Amino acid sequence: MEVYYKEKCWSLVPGGIDARSYFGGPHSVHVESLVELESAIVHHIATINLPKFGVGNPRFGFTLPLFYGICHEGCEIEYRKTATAAVEFTRLDPEEADEGYPYHGYPAVIPYFELGIGETRDITASHLEDRFGNTGWSVRADCLYAVVMQHPAVGHCLFEPGVDVEIVFEYDPETGHVRGSNQCG
Repeated sequence: MEVYYKEKCWSLVPGGIDARSYFGGPHSVHVESLVELESAIVHHIATINLPKFGVGNPRFGFTLPLFYGICHEGCEIEYRKTATAAVEFTRLDPEEADEGYPYHGYPAVIPYFELGIGETRDITASHLEDRFGNTGWSVRADCLYAVVMQHPAVGHCLFEPGVDVEIVFEYDPETGHVRGSNQCG
């Protein structure tokens, strides 16, 4: 996993230096929704400890849960933090999960792993624009970005085995708005 903010990039890995972030496992926030979730399967992908990356807003708290509809092929998701431990889903497209996608028997809860900082490096705005080119988004200097990719040390395939797909999140710390999409790595 990688986190980008203010022209810095942090690689988060199992066993890295303490970042108080984690991959998978159950979430610990209250969830509300403006979209129909009856036929949806929304996974808790990770939780990021925002102060480790220079981000935080007392209004929305200091952790960021990352949710995504892995079982919704081509998923686009949007939600917002409404309090320190509450989110409200505002968009999920497609709204219905695909049976058997990404593979039969996909777990309801992704395996849990603590994540620490493995490496920190500088990154230019133009490199970040290139990094997220497949999303179609314009990268904003005031937002935090997180990329979740397959990681061999985790021992869990996010998507089909052998597929190089990443989940990209954008978080606006001023509004609490989060959006997620996927792109080929």
